[in-house]
Order: sequence, then structure tokens, then C-alpha cells
Amino acid sequence: MSSSFEPVTIKGRYLWKGESRFLVKGIVYQVHRREERRRDPLADDRIEALRKDIDLFKELGLNTIFTFHHDPAKSHDASMSLLAEAGIHVLTCLHDPWNVINRSAPLESYTPALMDRFFAGIDSLSAYPNVLGVLAGHEVINSPESSGAAGAIRAVVRDVKCYMRMAASEASGEGQRVLPVGYSHSAEMMTRMPTFKFLSAGPEEEAVDFFCFNDYSWIGKASMQISGWKRMPNTDPTPGGRTHAQVKLFSNTHIPLFLSEYGGKIIQGGPEDEEADPPRIFQETTALYSPAMTPVFSGGIAYELHYGANRYGIVRPAPGGGGGGEEVERTEEFRNLKRSLRLGSAYEPITLAEWTGGGGGGGGGEALRAPEMPARSASWQADAGSVPASPVDWDAVRARLEDRGWIDVVEDMKEKMVDDLVGSAGARISTEERAGTVAEDAGAKEGRQGKDEKAVEGSETTMPIREKEQASGEAEEGEKSSFLKHMADDPW
Repeated sequence: MSSSFEPVTIKGRYLWKGESRFLVKGIVYQVHRREERRRDPLADDRIEALRKDIDLFKELGLNTIFTFHHDPAKSHDASMSLLAEAGIHVLTCLHDPWNVINRSAPLESYTPALMDRFFAGIDSLSAYPNVLGVLAGHEVINSPESSGAAGAIRAVVRDVKCYMRMAASEASGEGQRVLPVGYSHSAEMMTRMPTFKFLSAGPEEEAVDFFCFNDYSWIGKASMQISGWKRMPNTDPTPGGRTHAQVKLFSNTHIPLFLSEYGGKIIQGGPEDEEADPPRIFQETTALYSPAMTPVFSGGIAYELHYGANRYGIVRPAPGGGGGGEEVERTEEFRNLKRSLRLGSAYEPITLAEWTGGGGGGGGGEALRAPEMPARSASWQADAGSVPASPVDWDAVRARLEDRGWIDVVEDMKEKMVDDLVGSAGARISTEERAGTVAEDAGAKEGRQGKDEKAVEGSETTMPIREKEQASGEAEEGEKSSFLKHMADDPW
């Protein structure tokens, strides 16, 4: 992938792309076909389906897609390159359905094998500049009873960030990219703020870099007040802007915040009466990118692109099609989301220069601090003592990373040495050809007879060129094999 693609960075409470504020305009992207529903939607073996869906992303005006899992064993080079060309960033989870923190047994599921799987995901994803960030968990905590899993989630964040620092320092060349690490909370509201505080408190080395959550409270025609959204943001982003009357929940967040899923829907038809469901108008989309929300929120991700059994999705398989990248029809919801995103784009967020000047709130002159960890309560079952020690053998990880670095160096040396061997073999052939020509000329002057037969008996330099090339090629391959074996046994 071209290194010219500019990654999104984090400065303070906002996401940035260069000097411009980056607002997430995204959609959830997954495969719903029964035989493929747990496949990585961005693996290169799905590239033709992705290619068609990218056209939909561009038509909607998106800059981000959210996938629920990533398979590090598969190649993603072609797919990620296509997405980058379209200006699309990727937010994804490190876990998959089989490797995840189990909310019912968080400590038991936090194992060396799980972390190895997450580290493999980091190695795979760090190669792509259009990765927006990775999630250490998604909807793990969905009730006060499951809040005890917060300790294991924070431990995952700590270990992943430790691994990325090690990989960046041990990697050869410019080093491996360090990705932003976040957490996506469920739509459950009682544990939302405690989870945010628990995961973002304390030193940066073990705290999330960003936080996002699902919110389906805005349904149909509503308002900031009716939906409850007015309780979330704080100030207008423009210098001297107004402040809402109420104290807002996330007004003092010190890290980027956005919605990982939104788009509430009324399901009123029976199982066989999907058409009775009123289409979503996505009024909240325009509000999300308005001056009432952007001082605190950095956009959001609509749920979702392809229509599934849950009756969400803004495109359906076209008649006679099967979905999942085949021909689709754009529903009224597709058109509504497209229109609302376009309307939301009319608002211009502050620039980096304005923010660092202190005009945007939380910038230059107004440093926002990390919160304190929440205390245990009837609805929250975690504290600082809930974070387990790492099960990772860090000495083994460091050795593996060092070996990987040496492998990169050795591979470079192999290529150079093989090139030198090829060059020297070519030079030797040329010298032998010249020697043979001189011998032939000398023999001709002396009037020898049968010089061809004698030359073949006494010297290889007068072999027919085709046979000589074959012989020297075999010798060269022998030298290569010997060299490669030596490098494998002892690179020095």
C-alpha cells in the first residue's frame, strides 16, 4: 500500500487528519449470508464483493467502516489498498467469536493464547495506514452483573499497548506502527459512564486512547431533548459559542469519543411482514455532526450496510440476488442516510490551529484530565485491584520480536548476496568467453587441426553457449543453496 495515505491521529480529545478535525462518518460492515457470516469481510478472498460495496461507501459519503473481527491469518493487502484509494478508514475488533473476553468468565478467558491472537492481529493491521484503530473489546459489559469483566478488558488494553511499544522498537527499518486502542460499549446505559472512567483513567500506558458506544435512543422524528442526546454534549465548537444549560455527561472527556453504532428502528411488523417496519429517517445523523454535538463527539457509525435477519440494513439483495457483494437495491433508508450525511457535512468543525489556540474548548489553554476510577457499588463491580497481572511471557515475546527483526535483516542480506552471486557468475562467464576466444585465435594462427575436439577435452570455455549457460547456472544454484543453508545455520 502506498505510504502516502495519511493516517488519523489523536491529539487531546479529538481525531485529526493533518490539520483538519476528523469526524467519523461510518457504517457497520459485515456479511450476513449464513455460510459466510463469520468470515472476515475485508479478507482478500472477498475482494470482488468488497469492490462493489466500496461504490456504496463512496456514494454515501463515508470515510469509515466498522468490522466486528479481523482474521490475521488471511491477506488483506488488496482489500485495504482498495479502501485506501476510496478514502475509507477501518475500525475493527481484535477478537473474533472464538477468541474473546468472556463476560461470564473474564479471568478464565484472559489467557496467553488469547493475547497471542490479539498480537497477531496487531502485526497484521499495523501495516495499513487506513486503520483508524482497534478495539480491545466490544459490548463485553452489557449489565451491572457483567461489569466485573472491566478488569480483564483493561488488562488487555495494557498488554496490547505494551506489545505495540515493543514491536515498534524491535522492528527493523522505521518500526511497526502503533495503533490507537479503544473500547466499544453496549447500548446499556447504567454501566456506560463507569466503564468509560474505568478504562480511560490512570496512565496512558494502560488506558484506552478512545472510547465509543452504541446508542439507539433516537428513533424516528425526535430531538436532542427527547432522545436524551442533550445530556451528552457540552459546548458549541465555535469560539465564543454557547453552552447548553444542563450539565452533560461527557462534557469533560479527555480522549476522542464517538458512536460505534447508532440508528434506532421500530420493528412493528410480524416475522413475515417486514414491509410494515417504518424506514429510518436518520434525523440523528444530521444532529450528530451539528455544532450541538461536535465539541464532544467525533461522529459515529450507522448500523448497518447489508440487510440481515434482524431487519436492519440499508441495502437489500436485488431480486434474484443473494446479497454479500452481489447486486443490491438501495432502500429508502439508504437514501435517507445519504441525505443526512450530506446535510451534516455543512457544519465545519474547528481546525487544529483553532483548537490549539484554545478556542474550541479542551484545546491549548484548557487541558482536560483523565477521570478517577469509579468506586465499587451495587451497579459496578470493578476497581483498580480488579486488573489481573499479565499472563504473557514477555521475555519470549521480546525474543520472538528480536528474531523477527533478525529475519528481516538476514532476508535483506540474502537478497543482496544472491544478487552479488548472480553478478559475479555473469562476470566469470564473460571472462571465460573472452579466454576461449583468445585460445581459438591463437590456435588458428598456429594452424592446429581439430581444435574444437581438443578444446572440448582441455577446456570448458569453448563449450556451446547453451550448454555453458546451463552448467554455470547449475553451479550458481549450488552456490546459492550453500549460501542459504549457511545463513539458515548461522547468519553471521
